[in-house]
Amino acid sequence: MTPEQMDMSADDMMGFLLGNSKFALYGTGKSAYSEEELQEYGLPEEFTREEILTIVGIRYMLSVNAYKKYMPIILARDVSERTVAYISENNQSLTGIEIGEDWDRVYTGGEAFSHILKPNL
Repeated sequence: MTPEQMDMSADDMMGFLLGNSKFALYGTGKSAYSEEELQEYGLPEEFTREEILTIVGIRYMLSVNAYKKYMPIILARDVSERTVAYISENNQSLTGIEIGEDWDRVYTGGEAFSHILKPNL
């Protein structure tokens, strides 16, 4: 980080990240989309601050792991069955995007039953 960047306010830093040299969003750094493009792709006229932060966060994660293509990046959790179906059906055009499942094991009783669950070594 440069000294100038270290002295930036949060708003200044977001302005920098949204600029053409980093993670530009249309209308904030790059040229705005046409009305036809906005309607065709269902894009909003402008993003809320929360949406901008989410998009910049995802683009930052992608840029940090760009050289590690084998490292997955989680973009969403607990998505609907409709989203899973859409991504699965369109996986040919969504290169690099996959649906994955993960499980968390939870032991009822936790530490109370740890002596039973502990493996004999």
